[in-house]
Amino acid sequence: RLMTLVEKSKEFVERIRARHVRWGLTADSDLRVPGDLSTNQMRSTDNDGLWTAIYVAAECFRYRVTGQADARANAQLGMRAILRLEEITGIPGFPARSFIRKGIDIHPRDGEWHDTPDGQWRWKGYTSSDEIVGNYFAYPIYYDLVADENEKRLLAAALDRITNHILDNGYQLI
Repeated sequence: RLMTLVEKSKEFVERIRARHVRWGLTADSDLRVPGDLSTNQMRSTDNDGLWTAIYVAAECFRYRVTGQADARANAQLGMRAILRLEEITGIPGFPARSFIRKGIDIHPRDGEWHDTPDGQWRWKGYTSSDEIVGNYFAYPIYYDLVADENEKRLLAAALDRITNHILDNGYQLI
């Protein structure tokens, strides 16, 4: 069917918000019953940080072009999740690939998982370079198009920690 780009964007934003936002991360989604959207179940994957970064950038651009408050709110929620990827590990400058809430989210069987000190969350380690590239992509776009002064300080500090972690560890994520 014919539609404007604004209408198409609205449909995609609604779909993402309804079935792909888990703790602020842009997550994969499976239908337990094929074709039945009410059986949607989000799940953690290796690329939650990367997909979130791309979604944050898209919502930043949408906010800058349209001024729509929901675009800014969506970008803020995603950026908080990206920042949390680094905070949750307890290792300054080392972002997790993903995180899950124990007892609520499905625990993936793959990967290297670590509990937070409070035992409420788990985070996925062995972060890859594509996840870091996603971070480096989203941070400046959010900084320039959406962030207020306090957020700019938080972003700069996080990016400084990530960059120094990489440099201090011989260009490796440890």
